[in-house]
Order: sequence, then C-alpha cells, then structure tokens
Amino acid sequence: MKYETLPSGDLKISLEKGDRKRVFDGRRPTDLKKPNFCSDDFMCEVFEQLIANCELTWSRPEYIGALTSAPILAIYGDERPLKKGEDPAYHYICGRWEDRAGTLRTWTRDPVQAWGFMNYAIRSPQEDLFNDGFVIFQSGNEPAEKELAHAQDTHV
Repeated sequence: MKYETLPSGDLKISLEKGDRKRVFDGRRPTDLKKPNFCSDDFMCEVFEQLIANCELTWSRPEYIGALTSAPILAIYGDERPLKKGEDPAYHYICGRWEDRAGTLRTWTRDPVQAWGFMNYAIRSPQEDLFNDGFVIFQSGNEPAEKELAHAQDTHV
C-alpha cells in the first residue's frame, strides 16, 4: 500500500500491484456483507503493514480534539514533556523518562496533521479499498491560507 496527500489536503491510501491478494487474502465481494469484514479489528489488520512502515498512526478522537467515532489517522510531532495541568487523557502519551534536568516526566506528542474516514456510519475504509483500490480520509486541518483568509474576514 502507499499513501499520498492530495491537493485538497485529504489522504489517499491506495493498493499497489499485488496488494489485493496479500491484504484481502482471497476474500470475495460477497464477503463485504459479513460483519467481520467491516470490523475495526479487520480494518487494523488491513492497514497494519502501511501503519507499521510510515509516520501515520491510528489516533483517538480526543487526542486531536475531535467529536467523532470515525477512524482517524494522524501524524504526530516530536516528543515533549506534558505540561503541568494538561490532562493526559487528552494526549498521545509516548512514555515516561527523565528530562535534561533529571526529573522524571510524562512525554507526549502533538498531532501535526489528522485525517478521518467520515463515511464510517455508511461503510468501512476497507470496503472502499476492496471495491475501488483506494480509500480517502478527509483532512482535519484547514490549509494555512484558508485560516488566514478566514481570520482576515472576521477581523474587519
């Protein structure tokens, strides 16, 4: 599998030659109707090789400030110490180790970019991948130009 960021900011994940057989292991179109095909467990299995070999990772909605149950993929930045007063429940915790001063700290990583499969209530990402050979995850970030234009429009 491979992925690319589209000009719209959306994330496109595509099957490469030979992936269909390896990823879907002989499943047929009639298997789409079986509950386990659309399960989160099978979704993680389908995307495992991609996720294990790139900077994308599954993210919980609260880690990016989202109010959804959609499957979310994200890229996280460098580790930083959790600040005093920050609730660890809303952060991607990557471990505990000493900082430069020798103080044991909890470390987190902030999301840089996030994408969600917003059609999750209708179908699963693995269905799109199986049927079309690709799946689109919608960007959770607006391009900086749009944010700047919006800020200029609202501050007359």
